[in-house]
Amino acid sequence: MNKEIKLGTEEYLEVAQQTLDKTIRLIAKSVNNGLANTKDDVAMSFSLMVGPILDTSNSLLVLSTMGKMRDCYSLSRIIFDHVLNLGYFGAKGEETVKKALQHYHQKAFRDLDRKIEIKDLAFGIGLKDIDKAPISDKLKEALNYFTSNKGFEIRSWTGDNVFKKIEIIRDYYGKEIGMMLVGYKFVFHLPTFI
Repeated sequence: MNKEIKLGTEEYLEVAQQTLDKTIRLIAKSVNNGLANTKDDVAMSFSLMVGPILDTSNSLLVLSTMGKMRDCYSLSRIIFDHVLNLGYFGAKGEETVKKALQHYHQKAFRDLDRKIEIKDLAFGIGLKDIDKAPISDKLKEALNYFTSNKGFEIRSWTGDNVFKKIEIIRDYYGKEIGMMLVGYKFVFHLPTFI
């Protein structure tokens, strides 16, 4: 029976939830069957990013069954950002993946001693004397690359905004994929819906 289900109905939501659940399981099975490969930067970065996408998708599934749609929008934005970066990796190639991994490593190191200061307000957490710890040349290079001339951390690893990423992905994968991303960007245009 080929029954049309009306958008916005309970039945539509149930079918969408079942589809999401099956998709999560299929992707998880693919990743668990050997996608992670420490000798291949592209495969490794893909597997590192798929985990959070699957975790957040599971949370999205749970919240949607509880009718918590406001929270679902916020989680969908996180998924969109990860999927956008995966497409960007594929379109830009291995050098971009290496740059992202370099950013990831220096960020992880910096997060060992993170603090924020605004006038007389300060808060932080970290390991004592981490700045004196011996580090590899590779990490030193990454820290230098992602530090501005004024000594501040450069937080963007691409230099491309969301619109430029979509443009690059569209040029590489085609108009249909680009249009899907434009649609998602239109719906999830704000970082949060608070």
